[in-house]
Amino acid sequence: MPFIDINGMRVAYEDVGTGLPIVFIPGLVGTKEWFTYQFIGLREKYRVISYDLRPAHSTAAYTLDLLTNDLARLIAALKLEPAVIVGHCFGGMIAQNIAITHHDQVDALILISAFPTMNGATREQIIEWMSPGEIQLETTFQTMLKRLFHTKPRTIPENAEGLDWLAAHSAQMSRTTLDARIGLVQSFDSSPWLSDIEAPTLIITGAQDQELFLTGAQALYEGIPKSELEVLEDGNHYCFYTRHDAVNGLIEDFLTEHLTEL
Repeated sequence: MPFIDINGMRVAYEDVGTGLPIVFIPGLVGTKEWFTYQFIGLREKYRVISYDLRPAHSTAAYTLDLLTNDLARLIAALKLEPAVIVGHCFGGMIAQNIAITHHDQVDALILISAFPTMNGATREQIIEWMSPGEIQLETTFQTMLKRLFHTKPRTIPENAEGLDWLAAHSAQMSRTTLDARIGLVQSFDSSPWLSDIEAPTLIITGAQDQELFLTGAQALYEGIPKSELEVLEDGNHYCFYTRHDAVNGLIEDFLTEHLTEL
């Protein structure tokens, strides 16, 4: 597993394939492993990258701009710019932000199960809607091991399938990190500046997702000038995994259509 130093932090990432770079940003409790089907399905035509989001050591210092700058530095360090940026849910917040703050690094934007605002969602709702299973918070000992050895002290069940597989590969995090990320979700509202996003944008949502994500996808579509909306009738919040064939196909069709622009 390769690592890269970003702003004094050692970040684990995956990088496969060649061609137009596509960077996948995980969700609230996601990891780079969540995009295994994108690594498999898109690597023949594209350079596919994903990485693990930084943990929080304090909620006050953990900001959307901090996470966005991490992504910008990753893109620059791996010489990806400009790149196609794909954000799932929480990662969609970072994707929208980088399209504004570092637009020169963004060829195109793909937002999966994303939203412009959570409209006052509670902590409990955010955890329920954005996690494929029960969140396992790190013990103090596990946090120490990770910091010392950059490891994830966990065994993945061999029989995990579907959302169980995603839950098994969820990021173990401290309560501070979870609280910080939930705080960012609750304060996020891109509605006032969606019209400033210049990149061609594909919005993908699952018809079986929570109503707030469906209305959020519609709001993104109406707010971003050069955007397209695709609704998977049999898709859920994790359609990039559970309906990876359809999602990968939508991504390829979108990029092929806009290839002359990229």
